[in-house]
Amino acid sequence: MTGAAMKGRETRVLPVPPVPAATTQWALFLDVDGTLLEFAAKPDAVQVPAGLVSLLLRLQHRLHGALALISGRRLASLDNLFKPLALPAAGLHGFECRDARGVLQRAPIDDDFVMLMQRHGRDIAERFPGVLVEDKQFSIAFHYDPMSAQQASLQRELIPVAQQLGFELLAGHNLLELKPANVNKGKALLAFLEEPPFAGRVPIFLGDDVTDEHALRAVREHGGMAIQVADRITSVAQFGLPDSRAVLQWLQHWEEQFL
Repeated sequence: MTGAAMKGRETRVLPVPPVPAATTQWALFLDVDGTLLEFAAKPDAVQVPAGLVSLLLRLQHRLHGALALISGRRLASLDNLFKPLALPAAGLHGFECRDARGVLQRAPIDDDFVMLMQRHGRDIAERFPGVLVEDKQFSIAFHYDPMSAQQASLQRELIPVAQQLGFELLAGHNLLELKPANVNKGKALLAFLEEPPFAGRVPIFLGDDVTDEHALRAVREHGGMAIQVADRITSVAQFGLPDSRAVLQWLQHWEEQFL
C-alpha cells in the first residue's frame, strides 16, 4: 500500500442509508471497531454499548441467521466481546472464519513466517517506544499515537518486513498491520454469500476504514447497501452514518420494523 493511500483521501458527505424493508431478503455484515464499537486507546479497552448484544441476537433471529461479523480482531476476541453470542464471523480480515454451522476454517500459513513476523514485531516494539504492538498470532498490529508523528518512520520500517514475508502492510485507524496477503474482508464476505443462510440474499455491510473497502466494494458489486461509518476516507460506499451511536440507532430502527 502506498504512503498516499495510507494517509487517506479527501472525504465526501454520503447520504444517510434508508432503513431496509423488514424482510429476510437481506444478509447483514458488520465491522466491529469503529463501526459497532467506539475506538479506545487499547483494543482490549473498548466498551460494548448496553443493549447491543441483545439487538444483534434479535436481528440474527429476524434475518433467519444471516448476520455475520467481519473484523480485524481474532474470533476469540469477538466471542469475548459479544458473549454469550458466537455469531458467524470472519476474524483477522478473513484469515479465520466461522460459518453459520459453527465450522471453523483458517487460511494456510507457514509457521516459520509467523515466528519471523513475531520476531520483527518484538524488534520494532523495542525501537519505537510508545507504539502498542498487538500480536494476533497470525498477524500483528502496531498502534501509534496520531500526535507523535511516528506513522511515517514506522511505515518505512515495516514496508521491507512485509516484502520479506510476502505479507500485506495494511493501514487502519491509527495503526499499521502486517497480515497475510491472500485474505481480505471482501473475500470473506463473498465466501459467506456462497453458503446458507446468506446465499441468494442482498448484502448489507457497515464499515469505517480503509480495511473495509474490499467488503464495501463487494457489496456494491452484488447490488447491496454499502455503508461507511464516519468520514475518515473517501469510500466506495454509497451511504454513510456519522459514528457507532448512529449505527446502533439505525440497526434498532430496522429491527423495530419487523415487529
